[in-house]
Amino acid sequence: MPCVTCNSTASACLTCTIGYYLSGTSCLPCSSNCSICTNLTNCSACNIGYSPAALSTCLICSALFTQCTLCTASACLSCETGKYLNGSSNCTSCSSVMTGCEICTFSTSCVICASGFYSTGLTANSSCASCPTSCQTCTTSTSCNSCTLGYYLSSPNCLACSNNCASCFSLSNCSSCLTSYYLNGSTCSLCTSLANCLNCLNGTFCTNCAIGYSLSSGNCSQCSANCLHCNSSACLACNLGYFILAGVCSPCGFNCSICSSTTNCQSCDVGYFLNTSLASNQCSSCTLVGLCLTCTSTACLSCINGYYFQTGQCLLCSSSVTYCVDCSQVSVCLNCQEGFYLSSPTSCVTCSSALSGCLTCSSNSVCALCISGYFLAAGSCHVCSTKC
Repeated sequence: MPCVTCNSTASACLTCTIGYYLSGTSCLPCSSNCSICTNLTNCSACNIGYSPAALSTCLICSALFTQCTLCTASACLSCETGKYLNGSSNCTSCSSVMTGCEICTFSTSCVICASGFYSTGLTANSSCASCPTSCQTCTTSTSCNSCTLGYYLSSPNCLACSNNCASCFSLSNCSSCLTSYYLNGSTCSLCTSLANCLNCLNGTFCTNCAIGYSLSSGNCSQCSANCLHCNSSACLACNLGYFILAGVCSPCGFNCSICSSTTNCQSCDVGYFLNTSLASNQCSSCTLVGLCLTCTSTACLSCINGYYFQTGQCLLCSSSVTYCVDCSQVSVCLNCQEGFYLSSPTSCVTCSSALSGCLTCSSNSVCALCISGYFLAAGSCHVCSTKC
């Protein structure tokens, strides 16, 4: 009840509990989050975590000062866990000034370190240092208290579990196994006797099958053709280019990679675009737009080999670098035509100018094929004998 004391006949309140004010003979609630008030519009004290504001309202401290939990109207007094008071109104993350610190009192004194770190001391300037890699918690750089997954505690060190063991109590006592293995006593055995099984309960009961197979009574059965994921009775997801029809995978339309039916394509194969102007959302070749590898209905997005993309167009590589057959952008050649080698991204040079008798080459010092009358040896072309 909001009434603390009342008159002798209990017909009128004399004093009210916190959060209420006396109005005549009754106790009425103060405004939201106000703890002491004289009326609905005159709050003198707010609940913890709130501060008096304009129009006798109480604002939450975090609205006045970021990450603040206790405040006055002009200053933050306490911050959220993991933050410290940096000045009169700023809460700063402990971990931002001290690596691995979870709770601190100020910028140079950490009270509690995060998992994987330990305190360097109990002085006013204590900080956090990293535990050894295999330690989850530690007291010093050489003394582990608990270990990360795949290791066990052999005080004061963390030692690796045996092969195929995900967690263990000791080197010879596994508690859980890696994928495709099951716990066989205290060791891990491979699910070898179960075809297409990823995880198993034991050597005869599978719990998770490979893609394209369904689990039924501990065994893996192959899904229907072009089915990626299925249960024992129907396909649930198909390969690209197919959709589910009556529980099996049926092909989409020509050059369609994703569809909901043969007449409703949603995404096309590379080199095609979704032509919404045609009936049934069909896929049309990017060659209708230009020399495109990928495109929209109105513009190229990337170009076929031998061309580079610039300002919405596909331009011939050899137009910027003579004899270039493949390029990434203007004046950046990747490959030259046969009989030339790439001396720089902007230059294709004839093989014969650097290597006598060479028809094709990979550089100015290594020939791959010689012209008639020459033979190849160790990357160079040599004149055939006159008797040849």
